[in-house]
Amino acid sequence: TKTKLIQGRPENYFNYKVDIMKEEYDGEFVLKTLQEEYAEKMIGDALMDQELFAGVGNIIRVEALYRAKIHPESLVKNIPEKKLVFLIESVVNYAHEFLLQSKKDEVKEKTLIYGKKVCPKDKKELIIE
Repeated sequence: TKTKLIQGRPENYFNYKVDIMKEEYDGEFVLKTLQEEYAEKMIGDALMDQELFAGVGNIIRVEALYRAKIHPESLVKNIPEKKLVFLIESVVNYAHEFLLQSKKDEVKEKTLIYGKKVCPKDKKELIIE
């Protein structure tokens, strides 16, 4: 990722409706955009797009997908709307959990799947790509 300096006021450039930690976050806007503009993308890639999910990093992406039971390579268009809504909620909820865990240095010990070698559900070795 590249960092770029933007002159002026942040609100002139940044869409707070996509910032997962802001009160202005708009899950309906994100869902609509996801379905209309990201339909052909893999959901794991879409979650990392800061234009749509500002604040999502790899840990939040992996944990939210696991909680929503969605494979990261699933195409957005093939995911039922109800599951996408649950995923969006999982992203926001886990982001807040993650912040609290970060402050207590508990992230690694509290993740359900990120950084694990064996799946907690079926006890099979995880494939990391």
